[in-house]
Amino acid sequence: TSAGEALLPYARRITQLLVEASESLAAPEERPKEKLIVAMVTTSRNFGPQLAAHFQADHPEIRLDMRIGNRREVIEMLESEDVDLALMGRVPGRLEVEATPFAKHPYVIIAAPDHSLAGKANIAPSEVAGELFLARERGSGTRIVMEHFFEDRGIDMPQLQEMSSNENIKQAVMARMGLAVISRHTLHLELLAGKLVELDVQGMPEMRSWRVVHLKGKVLAPPALQFRKFIRKRGPELMRE
Repeated sequence: TSAGEALLPYARRITQLLVEASESLAAPEERPKEKLIVAMVTTSRNFGPQLAAHFQADHPEIRLDMRIGNRREVIEMLESEDVDLALMGRVPGRLEVEATPFAKHPYVIIAAPDHSLAGKANIAPSEVAGELFLARERGSGTRIVMEHFFEDRGIDMPQLQEMSSNENIKQAVMARMGLAVISRHTLHLELLAGKLVELDVQGMPEMRSWRVVHLKGKVLAPPALQFRKFIRKRGPELMRE
């Protein structure tokens, strides 16, 4: 029933609080490690584990579990309260959440090193619009950024070929199948190795933000509060590194 659906998230919170209360009353030697579950969108897998490792080093008393999924899967995990927090870029529109930005998130257009536009300066967006673009599924954060980039400039969307992951997209661009809009945070090794190049397109990089997100009104347990504090304090520095 609609009343049951409204009550369900509160019932989950009450259950969790009872579990935490029981654990806090146990003798110190009997207490299990405090548990924290953090969801991460697939793009953040290039830095999320490093953030998690630094957090674990500072808080060995907390057991951190990571769940990595696409944007839709992470939103579903937040909605069902299967996770405490999430690391993501664009805030979900259909959920009421509290989102704290902690780092800049640049998106760029990439090409194979021998592409005709590689090395060209100040490329007009209309020049790349005639190219085939490799893109993530509709609704993904990366796809939304690409769509907004062309729509905001009044340019028709380029021809798209969908691919299931950023890794597949990078390999396809290396194979000269087309161009792609992608997070710069996924490209470090490929750019260093000269396997991909970032095109100098007007309006790029398209800047967004990384955020640590939880459901609005959710009572965060101490481990989640510690992780959010850690991300806000040390996230920018670790991301720069």
